[in-house]
Amino acid sequence: MRYSNSEISEILKKVALALEIKGEQFFRIRAYKDAAQNSDHFSGSIYGYWQEGKLEEVPGIGTSIAQHLAEYFDKGKSKHFDSLMKDIPDVVFELDNVPGIGAKTAMKLVEELNISSFNDVLDAAKLGKIAVVEGLGKKSQEKIKYSVEGYLAKQEKDERMLLYKADIIIESFLAAIPKNTVITKIIPVGSVRRRVPTVGDFDFAIETDNPTEVEKLFENHPDIVSISSKGEFKITLNHREGYRIDILMETASSFPSLLQHFTGSKAHNVLLRKKANNMGYSLSEHGIKLLSSEGKEGSDQIVLVGSEEELYELLKLQYIPPELREGTDEIELAEKGQIPGIISLSDVRGDLHVHSNFDVEPSHDLGENTVEDIAHKAHARGYSYIGIADHNPAIGTHTEDEVLAIIKKRKDHIEHINTIIDYIEVINCMEVDILADKSIAVSGSSLEHLTFVIAGIHSGHNQKKEQIMERLKMAIIHPHVHMISHPTGRLINERESYEADWDEIFELCQKHHTILEINSAPQRLDLPDFLVKQAKEHNVKFCIDTDSHAVETLTFMRYGVDVARRGWCTLEDIVNTWSWEKIVDYLREGGKKI
Repeated sequence: MRYSNSEISEILKKVALALEIKGEQFFRIRAYKDAAQNSDHFSGSIYGYWQEGKLEEVPGIGTSIAQHLAEYFDKGKSKHFDSLMKDIPDVVFELDNVPGIGAKTAMKLVEELNISSFNDVLDAAKLGKIAVVEGLGKKSQEKIKYSVEGYLAKQEKDERMLLYKADIIIESFLAAIPKNTVITKIIPVGSVRRRVPTVGDFDFAIETDNPTEVEKLFENHPDIVSISSKGEFKITLNHREGYRIDILMETASSFPSLLQHFTGSKAHNVLLRKKANNMGYSLSEHGIKLLSSEGKEGSDQIVLVGSEEELYELLKLQYIPPELREGTDEIELAEKGQIPGIISLSDVRGDLHVHSNFDVEPSHDLGENTVEDIAHKAHARGYSYIGIADHNPAIGTHTEDEVLAIIKKRKDHIEHINTIIDYIEVINCMEVDILADKSIAVSGSSLEHLTFVIAGIHSGHNQKKEQIMERLKMAIIHPHVHMISHPTGRLINERESYEADWDEIFELCQKHHTILEINSAPQRLDLPDFLVKQAKEHNVKFCIDTDSHAVETLTFMRYGVDVARRGWCTLEDIVNTWSWEKIVDYLREGGKKI
């Protein structure tokens, strides 16, 4: 059996959970958690690496984990994994997926209340049984009940996968198709091509002169379990992870129309067909045809266009990038030649939100890599600057003087790194908590020792709109705060954005030259694209950052660029396409201290 990266990640997460329940050493738990996260993010096939004897080349998979995985791949089970998990009921692993219920709490509920399902948890909460479990109480009972109800409600929705997971599935799918002259072109279409943050199923547009031979390519494809339907121009495949894949085929003469049609969106296509009809054309996935004077297709002959670009040109439209095809005003603007030159990944000159492993005894998690390693990887990506933005020291366990001492020590370290490398500028940044009382977690004297301050909400997401607004506004007008991180607080498929009057927020950001982050972490993508477009109308500036905690995820920059493109952003909108000096000038013009 071939295992996908997501399946391998789930196995490793379960092992980490079992180790946590059994009270094993922290470094062992962390090793498995890191391996699980890296497996989920890894772009190659981990199973394929094992087949090639290169399993230990996968980031985060050391010798011990590699040995256990090799046994699992070879025999379908691992003695080590089985021994760890044999006494842990499946419901514990299910409960651990619920935000707010940790591994040990889940095990305690199972052992003391004989819980075997989510419904058992809800029943126990209604009867007050959870409140009397040692170490929990009424508040915990309400929190657990609320969390389970929310989790179940989300599960009932048709949940779509994150875009980056879709990209991994697509990469694996394409890599296993034999290189063959039967397929001239194959391009993912639909929401993937428009770079929508979540994806349902998959569609591929194929240019071919031999559809029958194309079908044969998928009969033994390792990712495909069956072919559910076949037609002259369409094949539907069932992916081994439960997804449907539609293969859509046309010859070269009709391929541009096929590509355009199935890229969508539906709303865009409605407007485009209307435009075509007004010009005397019939537009469909099978090609462009001339209409008769009665408004019907006057000929079976296809009007030949060699590309999508030529299709739009035929309709007297400026080319519209796929990310902008959402059926708003893009057709009207394309008629006037007013589609902007939106940014691309190659325009990015730096990343100002990366976490290192420099131990500032932080309020949240550390990164995995040294400052120097991050600088090296950033340079390899062609950046001219990189911002090391660790979380602030935990204020609950440090005095102001201790916080100041830690920040000074870290500043000295970054300055030292800048003296020993000359290929990139390392910026002394910090991600500082916006606290529930509207203050930020680092005081004025410590802020003086930071070059670039990022403020973000990391707790109290359920506060009322008025409270959230006050917290954001106080941070935006703060002279030492240069950027707001993940501004809406959303986690896709997990947590909704908090409520705010975004127009008021955007006006304030523009007035004080406070930058808003486009966080590229695939589960965040925050600001969302529709708010980016709205903020752009207020002349707000953005910075696309990865919020990386490991150098492997610096590649997530592409997902933030996707958001910026969907938000119609140009070079002038995105500060990290600028030089560092230009960023500093912009901040100072708004009264920021830097």
